[in-house]
Amino acid sequence: MWNELQAGLTAVGVFVSLLFFAGYLAVVIYRACADAFGKMRPDERKAFALFTAALAFYAGAKHIILPPDAGADEGYSVAEIVADYISSNDVTTVDVKFCGAGVTTNTPVSVRNSVSEEWRELAKSDAAITSDLPTNVLSFVVYGNAETNRYWWVGTDKPSIIVETTGIEIVYFLATSHSVQIAWTCDDPHATEFAIQRRLRGETWDTVAVTTDTAFEYIGFTVGESWEWRVISTYTEGEQ
Repeated sequence: MWNELQAGLTAVGVFVSLLFFAGYLAVVIYRACADAFGKMRPDERKAFALFTAALAFYAGAKHIILPPDAGADEGYSVAEIVADYISSNDVTTVDVKFCGAGVTTNTPVSVRNSVSEEWRELAKSDAAITSDLPTNVLSFVVYGNAETNRYWWVGTDKPSIIVETTGIEIVYFLATSHSVQIAWTCDDPHATEFAIQRRLRGETWDTVAVTTDTAFEYIGFTVGESWEWRVISTYTEGEQ
C-alpha cells in the first residue's frame, strides 16, 4: 500500500512540476515577444501581426463564395473563394481556388457588394500560390473583415457597374379593383428602358413588365392584398 501511495504522489509531483514549467515557459516567451514587439518599426509590427494572425487558432464558419458571385477573367476558372475573418486580429484569410494556370500572387482580387458599386481591389499580404492540390490556391491575408463582400472578381477585366437611376418621379398612380395605372418622368438621359415591379410587403420585388414608354397599365390587380409598386431603370455605365 505504501509503495502504491508513494508512486501516486510521485506521479502527481511530476505532473505539477511539468505544469509549472509550462506556465513559466509561456510567461518567458510572452515577455520576450512583447519586448521584441515594442522595439519593432510600424511596418515590422504589421508584418508580425499578420504572421501571428495566420497561425492563430480560432473558431467560426468560413464564408464560401461560389460562382456566379465569384468570377474571373477569361482563361481563369475559379472554383470557389473562401474568406475567413479573424476578429481577434481584425484580418481576413482568403483562399482563391482555381483551375488551370495564369493566376499569380500579383493577380488582382476585387470585391463589391452590389452591381451598382465600384470594385475595390484587396490589398494582399503574404500572398502565395499552392499548385500541388486538386485545385490550385492563391492564398493571402487582408486587413479588416472581407467576409462581408458579396461579389468577388479575380483579374483585371471586371464587369461594368450597373447604375440604377434615381431621377424617376411618379406623376400618376391609380389602383382599382382590376387594374393599376402608372405614369412617370425621368431626368436621366441614359435611362431608356424601365422596369415596373411589384411586391407584397416584406417580400422580394417581381418585374411585371419592361417598357420604353413612361406610362404603363397593369390588368389583373388582386383585390384584398396590399401591393407595393415601383419603376426602376438600370443601365451599364460606359455603354451609353
